[in-house]
Amino acid sequence: MPMLNINRKVAISIEEGSTKVVYATQKRGTTWVEEMFTISSEEIEEFLRTERTKSFYINIHFPELLQETFLLPLSSDRHLKTLIQRELKAQYSDVDDWLFCYFIIGEKIEDNKRLLETLVFAIPKNSIDRYIQLFLSYGKMVDSLVPNYLPLLNLIPWMQTPALYMYRKASERAILLCCKGEIYLLRRLTGDPCCIDNTDIQNLNMTVNYARQRLGMVPETIYLIGQQDVSQELTIMPVVPLSTLVNPAIKLSPSVQAAEFNEYILPIAMTLRNRGSFLSKGTQGKTENWQKRFIPPDYRFYRGAKNYLSGAIFAMSIIGIFLIGILPFQYNELNNIKKSVNTLRSEVSDIKTIDRRYTAEFQRWKIYENKIQMLQLLNRELSPEEFLIQLSKAVSKDTVIDSVRINRSKESIEFNIKGRVAGADLLQRQRNYRRFIESLKGVNGILIVNESLRLEEGLFTVKGSLKGMKRI
Repeated sequence: MPMLNINRKVAISIEEGSTKVVYATQKRGTTWVEEMFTISSEEIEEFLRTERTKSFYINIHFPELLQETFLLPLSSDRHLKTLIQRELKAQYSDVDDWLFCYFIIGEKIEDNKRLLETLVFAIPKNSIDRYIQLFLSYGKMVDSLVPNYLPLLNLIPWMQTPALYMYRKASERAILLCCKGEIYLLRRLTGDPCCIDNTDIQNLNMTVNYARQRLGMVPETIYLIGQQDVSQELTIMPVVPLSTLVNPAIKLSPSVQAAEFNEYILPIAMTLRNRGSFLSKGTQGKTENWQKRFIPPDYRFYRGAKNYLSGAIFAMSIIGIFLIGILPFQYNELNNIKKSVNTLRSEVSDIKTIDRRYTAEFQRWKIYENKIQMLQLLNRELSPEEFLIQLSKAVSKDTVIDSVRINRSKESIEFNIKGRVAGADLLQRQRNYRRFIESLKGVNGILIVNESLRLEEGLFTVKGSLKGMKRI
């Protein structure tokens, strides 16, 4: 086990079935990777128990990582976060709270309105809380927590022109489109575990075409992150040049095997968090926030309070020593300072006690969390608002809704829909109507009781109820 070094950073990448650990030190602008090793998922608690380092940089492979693109009104950063949280809760109502970061792709005009196209990466808060509690239970602090492939952004330099970046580790693939300190696209794929082959080149070419046609961007180069093996039997050529991304700020100590570098790229990238290599001088203050947005607010408050009190104790101790040296006869003042120091120490002790109680209560509550969530889901009914959203999704360009009447009773929520359906002939009109009815029937929680169609006029009536939706 390495000796304690205050300049050393410890980065952990928690992956499926294993955990990768990297020790690195920054010296004169260069990050020296001193040690890399892998432990099993079962060994992480023993590692945290024996490791002397108190603060960690963590990358976690979350299977539940959500990637969405939203069109949102032009607004300030604070209001934009509120809009994103609202969109996430509207589309995924079974999740209580989300932690997320976002990147602005660009502006769009729809219905004469200027909208921001926003790329969002989100994780349910309770998934992150689980890992925060794991580290807290062993007296460790989490300095940074970043999901899946986002640590790669710390390796990517700020560039004026668009470029693609490809990361490969065994069968994993990640393709990123970046320009001017922003990420516009992240694709997660699988491929040949041995090398980059025709399928990979085809995926890269398709991504280049998508960037040109959909985003109006023309990537000039494809950069391979790390030392990558390219198949000698390629029959498909890349549409733009391939190159290897080299980061001169990373050096490997003699004891580190260079052949294993690709396996540890993600935790190594976490140690570069403060370098801002992905940011220009003009965007660093705004864009850097994404690296802290996956830390829960309650944990940030707890850590800030703890750091403040620890700093206050240290400051008061220094003041006490100073006063002892220059005022040896002013016993009353010294006694007051001593009491203040003792009070602050007592407050820190109280915080630690509260933290231990919170951790114990949290673990005790977790036993019932899944059961509570299941009961909530089983008893949940489709609301009128959600019904109208589902109805709008079922309506096609050939269907017009004239009126929707919703009546709530003690037993159920009933609805009556009147509308018109169009078609080139009677047969097409009948098909469009059936497609609309089948779309409604496909929504869990909507029960159609009666429906009729006057084929000649294209007028229809649909009656039903919303009782008893069970969505899991």
